[in-house]
Amino acid sequence: DRQLTDYYLLDCGFNYDKNLNDSTSSAKHRYYVRAGYLENRLDLFNDKLSVNFGARIDDYSNFDTEINPSLSTLYKLNDNIKLRGTVSRSFRVPTFNDLYWPRTDYPWGGGESGNPNLKPEKGVTEELGVEVKMNKRMSSGLTYFHSDYKQLIQWSEDENYIWQPMNVNSAVIDGLEWENKIFLCEDIELNLDYTFLIARDDKTHKYLVYQPKNKADCSLQYKGLNGLTCELKGQFTDKRFHDATNTT
Repeated sequence: DRQLTDYYLLDCGFNYDKNLNDSTSSAKHRYYVRAGYLENRLDLFNDKLSVNFGARIDDYSNFDTEINPSLSTLYKLNDNIKLRGTVSRSFRVPTFNDLYWPRTDYPWGGGESGNPNLKPEKGVTEELGVEVKMNKRMSSGLTYFHSDYKQLIQWSEDENYIWQPMNVNSAVIDGLEWENKIFLCEDIELNLDYTFLIARDDKTHKYLVYQPKNKADCSLQYKGLNGLTCELKGQFTDKRFHDATNTT
């Protein structure tokens, strides 16, 4: 990264990954990834407005080359209120488990298996959010997000009760996230988070499997003695559909 001027920061990089799989049950597989990224951050109007725009290019040896741009903004309304927005494109290839998980048949029927015919997942996500600092001990944030996916990779049961990953041709996910941070004292922090989610197959209008409408998280964290951190976490997850037809 390089701070070229008082208001312009350049961040760029390159990485190379070699992925190998050598298994007695799924044979030998390998692929390579060459990737580069570039980000430009502008701090404008006395640092009240930050704009970050850039792109990432991924070149997979077993899939196509993809370019994914992104744009994010952060506006400080005052010392206690921040407004932010993001739009970005994503790309995810199937993992070795997705592609080559060994076929296993259950004694009671059905089974599990990888899917070597999977296609990469592509998506576009938009976010709008606000962060409010109530006082020196409490802050809260609310975020709305909307995602459109093509060929979404999702594990589910097929008509033969075989659990395997499949591509959902088109999926739409809308959600609200409410995050709260409370400092009970100097060393103890309480976090209360809630997510409301509507995740559907855009073609059948059925809910995606294992995507709960309601989810709540709570954590109590202590940071103190000589860098010691202790944390207690709890999570509530609403009922979720087990199958793509939404019958279970």
